[in-house]
Amino acid sequence: MTSAESDNVAFSVREFAEIDGTDRDRVYSTPGLDFAGAQEVIDSYWFASLVETDLSPGQTVVRFPDGHEETFSDQSALPPLSHTVE
Repeated sequence: MTSAESDNVAFSVREFAEIDGTDRDRVYSTPGLDFAGAQEVIDSYWFASLVETDLSPGQTVVRFPDGHEETFSDQSALPPLSHTVE
């Protein structure tokens, strides 16, 4: 985890993307993510009815090694992504 505050969490995931290609052109492919599974885990605890959680991020940024970013707002699931770095 890079940082955490009451309303913001930033983290990096190493080896999140599959990398294909050559030294000259690399294609980075990330899997889709569904945050609903995390909500299901929270809901399985005895205290779930006592707390209110919202695990869908207000903003999610996927940043590739060349600085290219894909940004998603208020999405509980992210699609698979692919980006070529030349």
